[in-house]
Amino acid sequence: MNKVSDTMNIVRKALLCAAIDAIESIPQHGKTNIGVIVCSPDTKEEEFLWDAPEQLVQDGQLSLNISEDAIGSRVFGDTTIQVKISLDGRDTTLNIPYGLVVRLSCISKEGGILAGESFGAFTTSM
Repeated sequence: MNKVSDTMNIVRKALLCAAIDAIESIPQHGKTNIGVIVCSPDTKEEEFLWDAPEQLVQDGQLSLNISEDAIGSRVFGDTTIQVKISLDGRDTTLNIPYGLVVRLSCISKEGGILAGESFGAFTTSM
């Protein structure tokens, strides 16, 4: 990795952590969802940019509830957010690159969006 991508990961991690803390403090908070780019929109072939479970991908993106009560764990690493989910009855660990997270939403208990933030995607090959 280079200094630009290192800096981008540090900034994105800080933004996501702060935004998640803020939306999870909303009293009507129900779920914390993230949207992650899985396939490059610039290619005709569906080429995965990271090791995402195929069955969760729709239109080149993954939408995932990362609320602490919905997943086994959530860890913020240097370049990825690691979440443990149950997939087809098996525990699965996903290492989601910060640069590919493009959306963060706070969903109410009734299912409406209470708050959200969009991000531009970046890859570590800058």
